[in-house]
Amino acid sequence: MKIVLQRKEFLKTTVWISLLAVGIIIYYQKLYGIFLLSDGLFLSGLFFFCMGLFRFVCHLGLFDSMIYGTKRLFGSTKQDFVKY
Repeated sequence: MKIVLQRKEFLKTTVWISLLAVGIIIYYQKLYGIFLLSDGLFLSGLFFFCMGLFRFVCHLGLFDSMIYGTKRLFGSTKQDFVKY
């Protein structure tokens, strides 16, 4: 599996991380009166890291097998997993 980094997607994600970090920094500035750059960057990076992990798990098909398993358990499908 070859991973290709698309420039447009990378720039879009970088802009969203920056905007989220600025929003968190402004929120902490209003709430505590302290400029917390590290907290804003960490929280925005953590959010996008979790989003990336979620996209990776979806790409691997974990949720497809979970949906098939519950349908098979309750008897709403009689197909094999490969056909499903």
